[in-house]
Amino acid sequence: MLIGHSLGGLMAMHVLLNHTSLFNKYAAMDPAMWWDDQKLLIQAKHVLAKKSFTSNSLYLAIANTRNKNIKDVSQLRKDTSRETALIRPSLTLADLIHENRKNQLIFNWKYYKEFDHMSVVPSAAYDALKFLVR
Repeated sequence: MLIGHSLGGLMAMHVLLNHTSLFNKYAAMDPAMWWDDQKLLIQAKHVLAKKSFTSNSLYLAIANTRNKNIKDVSQLRKDTSRETALIRPSLTLADLIHENRKNQLIFNWKYYKEFDHMSVVPSAAYDALKFLVR
């Protein structure tokens, strides 16, 4: 199992996409998918469509990093402000995973509207472990 938060979450996603067999369970807590002009997110679009993730599980936690007025995912999807620029790439990742279900990745995610980037870790880690260790 590989669990990471922020840049560690980005690393967990990198390992899942590029070195899939190193672990079979992954948790990315508020990963920095915006990093390097969303390079890993762009790569994920292609990898998720072509690669098989049989026996791999991923839990994705997305924190309400900047805009506490956004209470749900539907509002987040519509928002294009700078305040949500760090959140939206992770939501795009969740959408990409859902679009590519044929790759057999076992996936769950949650938007933690009440937690910011640093406070999300305890709750997200608990939820990730519940999902991954079943």
